[in-house]
This record gives sequence, structure tokens and C-alpha cells, in this order.
Amino acid sequence: MTTIWQKYRVCSVETGLKYAEYKNSKQAYYVYAGLEPSEFTSIFPYWDDQVCKEAYDYHTNEGKQIQEKVSLSSLLEELTATRTYTIEELMEKPEGVDLSRLEDYVNDEDFEVSPWFIRTIFIQWW
Repeated sequence: MTTIWQKYRVCSVETGLKYAEYKNSKQAYYVYAGLEPSEFTSIFPYWDDQVCKEAYDYHTNEGKQIQEKVSLSSLLEELTATRTYTIEELMEKPEGVDLSRLEDYVNDEDFEVSPWFIRTIFIQWW
């Protein structure tokens, strides 16, 4: 996932949480397109499940379940957590890695070996 897309997702989840708070709702959920639960689709006077066939195929291939919903709070935690990588994984240039903060992405074991060495290699390599 690209960094800008990640930022948009974080913003949309934060907006959803703020709206739920404004409405005094204790729960707010993210639902997957094509897999919407009936409590979501029943809000609309007409709902055609076939419209989101592409999204259904995508999300089921990703392991998502029909009527699955995710708490916006837990989704926000997941989206804002900094994932760590091994040196080898970082050399593959994973999407979403902020090149100005590479040391934040190195797992503890690799970083303890030599933080200066790791930083030097990345500066030269990237």
C-alpha cells in the first residue's frame, strides 16, 4: 500500500470515529465492499449485491468473510502501527516505508547489530 493511500485510509477511519463520537455511538465499524453485513445493507431502500462483484471477489480472495466487520478503533491501531522488517525485507523496498525514517522499520535484533552500519548502508543503497 502506498504511503499516500495509507494516509487517506487513516484520515477516513479517524473521520468515522469522530462521527460516531458526535452521534454518541459506542461502536463504529469498517465493512468490506461486496461483503456488507445485513445490518448495513438494510439501511438502504434498495441494495444490489451483484453491483460489487469485483470487490466481493477481491475481498474473499484476501480471506475476508461475508458480513465481516472490523472495529474502527482496532483498524486505526493497525493502520498507524509501524511494522518492522528484517534487513533483507527492507532491501526489497516494501511499499509504505518512509525512506527518511528507515531506522524505525528495522527490527530490534538487526538494529542492535550495528545501528550506524545499517543507517550507512541504507543511505548509500537507497
